[in-house]
Amino acid sequence: MKDVEQQKNVALGESTTDGFTLVNADASWSYGFTDSTRFTLSAFARNLTDEVGRNHASFVKAQVPLPGRNVGVRLRFDF
Repeated sequence: MKDVEQQKNVALGESTTDGFTLVNADASWSYGFTDSTRFTLSAFARNLTDEVGRNHASFVKAQVPLPGRNVGVRLRFDF
């Protein structure tokens, strides 16, 4: 989880930025066939609540928010 506070202490010509909370999750399972061969299955989720967040230090924060909800699966085979 990433919790970002509202930014109100701004310079002249700079705009304030609302606070936001990003909720992320990861899970992984791995199986070793031999000492040098391994299969790994991973699932991940980013910004589960699909909250709109903006990077206060970005010059394009008003036009480009942080990425929305993202869910995926990774397969990895090491040999």
